[in-house]
Amino acid sequence: MNKIFIPLVSLLFLAGCMVDAESIPNEGLETKSYENSQRIVQSHQFWNDSPMSVANATVFNQTGELECELRSFNHDVGNLTIIIDNEEGILFNQTFTNETALFSISVSANMTMTSYASGFHNYDVNPIGDYFAVYCDLLY
Repeated sequence: MNKIFIPLVSLLFLAGCMVDAESIPNEGLETKSYENSQRIVQSHQFWNDSPMSVANATVFNQTGELECELRSFNHDVGNLTIIIDNEEGILFNQTFTNETALFSISVSANMTMTSYASGFHNYDVNPIGDYFAVYCDLLY
């Protein structure tokens, strides 16, 4: 009985592996493929006692999808504003205060991303100075 039972059970286990799997259609899902990416970082930490402002600008030289994550911390007054524009006008304009956010936008060559931030550092109020960091990947 054992001589027949062991090969029979083995065949039953392998029988399920011998069937072709059906392919699942990829309907309605849009997949984009990019060959290259460029990392863009705009950041600043304030170490001054009095409020001040800074600006960083990046001009894109490729057309593609811009995916960004940003972090902004202000313990009193101050904020971070991100503006993406071209010769025709502003495409993206948003202000952030004390938050982490994600955004994505299609950009083309000669568009500019500018970050404007203000803040200060008062060690009596908080040991960490105001800061912002914008991490972007330009996929093209």
